Parts: sequence; C-alpha cells; structure tokens
Amino acid sequence: MRLCTYNIWNHNKNFDQRMDLLEDILVDKDIDVLVLQEVRDEGVVNRLKERAGFSYSFWKKYEDCQEGLAILSRYEMTDLWDNWDQAVLYNSGALVAKIDYKGFDILIGDIHLDYKYAHHREEALLTVHKHLAASQADYRILAGDFNAYPESQIYRYLTGQASMAGTSGRFIDLAKSYCFYKNQALEVTLDFLNNPRWLDTPTLEIPGRFDWILLEDPYPSPSPRLVDYQLLGKTPVQGITPSDHYGVLVDLDFGGLNHD
Repeated sequence: MRLCTYNIWNHNKNFDQRMDLLEDILVDKDIDVLVLQEVRDEGVVNRLKERAGFSYSFWKKYEDCQEGLAILSRYEMTDLWDNWDQAVLYNSGALVAKIDYKGFDILIGDIHLDYKYAHHREEALLTVHKHLAASQADYRILAGDFNAYPESQIYRYLTGQASMAGTSGRFIDLAKSYCFYKNQALEVTLDFLNNPRWLDTPTLEIPGRFDWILLEDPYPSPSPRLVDYQLLGKTPVQGITPSDHYGVLVDLDFGGLNHD
C-alpha cells in the first residue's frame, strides 16, 4: 500500500501551476491512499481525484473557514469520522477513515495540528488517539502535518516516550525506521532554506520534519514490510514547487501476512 501525506499550502501564489505539479507527482507515484491538508475546496479534491485515478474521497470543510482536510483512496472508505463536533477544535483538524486492504481493516488518520500552541496540539491529539483506540482495526496509521518537531511532547507521546493525561501511544515513525535501516539521513519536510516559497520571506524559523506517517505497533500481529520512503515535490520546476511543505510517501507491503 502506497500512502502519501501532503500539506498543499492553501495560498494564491502560483496556485494553478502548483496544483499542476502536484497532479503530475500523484500520477507518477501511483498512490493508493492520499491524505491532504490545507485543501482549498472540494473542487481541488475532485480535480486531484479525477486526474490521479482515485475512486473514493472523504472531504470536510472547517467550520470557521473555507479550507479543510481530505483523504483520497483507491479503496472504499467506511467508518468516517472527524473531530469537528468537539467543543473546541484548538485549530486542529482530523479525519479518520477505514479501508479494507487485502482483507485487513486499516484505519487512516489525516492530521493537521495548530501551528501556534503546543497545548492546542496536545489537546486535539488526545481526542484523536482516544477515537483510534476505541475503533476496531487490524492496523492504525496517523499521517499529516503535526506542526511539531520530533523533539516535541506530542511526538514523544505518540511514539511511547512520554505520557499525556494518563495515556501514551505506541506508534512507529516510518521515515525514521526506514532511514535507520538504510543508513540514510532524515530530511526536513518544512524547508525554510531551500523551498522557493520562502525565498522572499525572511524567517528565523529552523527547518524541521513536521510531516509524519506513523504506524501503530501491531505487535503481537506481524508488521508489514516497509518497502520505500521518500519525500515528494522537493525539486523546483521553473522555480516552483507544489507546496511550502514536501510530501511524504511510504510503501507498505502487507503481502504474506495472515489474520489471527
């Protein structure tokens, strides 16, 4: 299963050209499940869905603005959930959908957390984690723009190195795992130095790896094989990249795995 997360930057600057570049990447990579953040409107969802050959989509607009989140899939999605009905969203959105992939029920979470305040990110993530834990599935995946560095409390929480509100996660950072076994350096996904979006925008921010794909440790069930990991949209075309973020792609092989 080839899974990608991409914050596609809802901004007017070179928007049509950037969406053209994004379409080209999606077609080339033949992605099975795509989770998107900063989706301008449903028209963008339908455009990408048609061009890249996705059969299903789950789109939800935020209540306080036009943009929203979307999950696009080649496989039917059920058990659709969002956190819009929470009393306070903390400027943090989440969609969750279940897909049947090769006989396995896989929960996919699309995350976009608040860029300003850590306590907002933490509060929202607790709600998402609670929903995932209460849902029946063979595998659980969280993907998106977490707006946090890997040194953050939410990363430590999700990967089981810290607790919040008496709970903790046990997710595996697939990029980190892949790069360790391949002896590769981890790359940033929000690149203030090299991404053309920032060339005319002075900033003191430090580039970081804010976009993650995390697989909940399935033990004692077997783990899928991590075939590939790569960043998408790094190379400018005529001075433009699809977004101010880079996309993250992983390829998971569930072949040969058996149900309990």
